[in-house]
This record gives sequence, structure tokens and C-alpha cells, in this order.
Amino acid sequence: MSLTLASLDAINSNWVEQCMGKCLAPEDRGVESHTFQQIGEGIGQLGSFGILEVETQAGTKRSFFLKIQAATKDFHQLCLDYQYYAREVNFYQHSAKTVACRTAHPYYVEFNHERSEVLLVLEYMANWHTPDQIVGASRHQIEMAIEALIPINTQYWNRTQELSWLPDSKAPFMLQLADDMVANHQVFLERFGHLLSESQRQKLEQIIAYYPRFAEIFTQGTQTLSHWDFRVENIFYSSDESEVAVIDWQLSLAHKPGWDLAYLLTTNIDIELRREIFESSVAQYQRGLLAAGIEYSQEKLMKNMCQSMCAITAFSVIGGGNCDWENERSVLLFRKITERLFSAIDDYDAIKALV
Repeated sequence: MSLTLASLDAINSNWVEQCMGKCLAPEDRGVESHTFQQIGEGIGQLGSFGILEVETQAGTKRSFFLKIQAATKDFHQLCLDYQYYAREVNFYQHSAKTVACRTAHPYYVEFNHERSEVLLVLEYMANWHTPDQIVGASRHQIEMAIEALIPINTQYWNRTQELSWLPDSKAPFMLQLADDMVANHQVFLERFGHLLSESQRQKLEQIIAYYPRFAEIFTQGTQTLSHWDFRVENIFYSSDESEVAVIDWQLSLAHKPGWDLAYLLTTNIDIELRREIFESSVAQYQRGLLAAGIEYSQEKLMKNMCQSMCAITAFSVIGGGNCDWENERSVLLFRKITERLFSAIDDYDAIKALV
């Protein structure tokens, strides 16, 4: 029987009893009582979230993180079109236990194709926290994020075929990015165009015209596991920030190296801090590759990163074009992403990588 929910409002005692039958250990002897709190409004664009706290009949207390499909119609359709729900369920079913980083333990995951609903019941990481992407991550938080990224990328370096569930940029649903860039271009400009200089608007037009070529570019040469949404709100930090855990794998992709690093550095920190630490951050990543026995030139990596910066404009154009305009935090998040990203495209003359 499917346990997916039409909305978090549908959670009741009967559902909790059935769900916990999949999640609790036998010695817990079932559910005595529960409480539920919805969280994360305006933070996660591609899902709805909550914390389920359960007191068991054995007297123990357990907490779980719940994630279901996006509440807004446009983002829900986006998740279906790009198979975000299916990809995240595949990751937790097939790769969560072996991926070379800490991630939330999955107790129960399901994607109901008929109802277009998804449910993830995951480890609740109490006393861990995520930085606010709008405020921007600190230098230390970025350094820790890169240390977590290195083994994610190196583990399946030129071995992505071992992940049979993992798509690449030539997957049919990924090819529609080019059309969606065109379709959302005008709405994006109406909402966020005032943030762009005339030169940046022209560069965006170049990128949109070039976009159909990215599928070929990003599937040539070295391929590795890419988180593809490697932003600080998808990274949990321990209370003293000595450990990190990576969550939210619904955009996972086989990809050229450099996408995750470019996305982290160009959309997650204030512009001045990015300018200050960019070179040292790239050097840190390359040292990590070398420590894993991988030689990859700075020239190749920077070209990949510049191409990625240009393609990452899809987050601004498609995401910003579909975000809930009534949600102040959502709008501010896409504003920050857009300002930071186009500044980086200018600073590193990324448009020259589109040859």
C-alpha cells in the first residue's frame, strides 16, 4: 500500500501508525503518540518538509524528517518534468549507503507514479544546521563544503556507468532545459531583469541561444557523480561545524567535473568573499583530486567551471520564472542567486568558454 501524501495536512494517527511500521525497530513496539511540525517555508523550492516526533509504546522518543512533493503547482510540475522525485528516490534506494559522504539515513522512500507523489522519511539531524544562502556562507563553511564535495566527485570519476539509475545531460528530460530557458526568459526579465546590466542581458541572450549545445559538452570526456544542486542549504553542519552531511539529491547527474564547485562558489556567498577565496577554493579542490590520485589541469577545470556558470543561469531563469512571487523569501533567494551568478560570469569572462 502506498504511503505517499497529497499534502502534509493529510498526516493523521492512522497514517503515522502505518508509516512507522516501516521505520521503527521491533523493540519500539509501535506508536504511542506523535506530533508533527511543518518547516522550511521559502527555503526548499522543490518539496514540502516537516518534523515528525514519535513516542513509542516502549517509551522511547524518535524524530524523523519528512519530505513530500512541492506545494506550488509550477514547481511540482518542474519536479515531474525533470524527474527530480524519481532521481532522489533512486539515490536513497541504491546509493545512499555507499556514497562517499555523510547523508541522512533513509528509513522509507517512495515515488508514486500514478499519483505523482513522493515521500521520504529520513534521519532527523538534530543539533545540525544549514547556513542561510541569502545571507551567504562563511569562508569556513565553504572550505568544509569543498572537503565534502571532493570524495563525492572522485568516488565515481569515469565510473558513472556503475550507477545505472544516474542520468546525464542527454537524458530526454534534460534536453528540454534549452526550450525551458526560452519559455521562461521573458518572465524572468519581467521579475529580475532590473538586476542585470545591458551587457549581462546580452550575455544571457547568448547563453540561451547556445544552450542546446550544453548536452553534448557536458557528456564529453571525464564524467563523475554530480550533486548538481550543491548549495549550502543542502549541506548540514554539525554544531561546531567540524562535520558536514549532504542532503537533497534530487538533481543528481553524471556530469563533467566543475559544475558543483562553480555552483557553490558563484551562488552561495557574497560577491566580495567569492572574489577573495575563489582561487584558493579551486586550489583546495585540485589538491583533493591529487590526493585521490587524479590529475586534472587547472585549465580544464576552469573551462568546465566557466561553461557551468553559463549553464547555471537556468536556476535563475527557470527557477526564478517559476518561483512563488508571493513568497518573499523565495523571491529574495532567486534575486541573490542572479546577482551573484552574473557577477561571476563577468569576473571570469565565462562567456568566452562558449566556443
